[in-house]
Amino acid sequence: MKALNMSLIAATATLMLVTGCATDDPNRRAKAGAALGVVAGGVIGHQINDKNGRYAGAVVGALTGAAVGNYMDKQQRQLEQSLAEELQNAEPARLRELIRRMVARIDLWFDHVPKGNRVECPLSRGMIELRPDQISYRLVSRGDPLFTEQNISVAEAEWRVA
Repeated sequence: MKALNMSLIAATATLMLVTGCATDDPNRRAKAGAALGVVAGGVIGHQINDKNGRYAGAVVGALTGAAVGNYMDKQQRQLEQSLAEELQNAEPARLRELIRRMVARIDLWFDHVPKGNRVECPLSRGMIELRPDQISYRLVSRGDPLFTEQNISVAEAEWRVA
């Protein structure tokens, strides 16, 4: 029994690490939800029925976690699609102001490559640091000017947007 628990914990930890590292996976939240659901369902099922409860709980937890994660993945895809459409149709002045408010710092690194009598400096890498403390959240209709928005914390915005 102890070996089964250890193997379940090891498998779950491996699954969580693998799904957590894949940031470009479109089903990342569904996989992570299934992994967390297996663990939570197994623990709860074991508490309810010592014999077979852990297995039934793990299955129900995996299905529930995967369903919730799939719903979250679907919402993210819809948000990204609508955001891409908005950015394509946005006025340049609005985009500049949005970027100005979001970006805290931009760092660029260049290589120095000698070419005859001169030195070329191609871009080596770059880093954009976003403002972590505040985001701009529009509380007004589209017809109103850009500058009539309120700065709120990220935690508050997540509650208001969701």
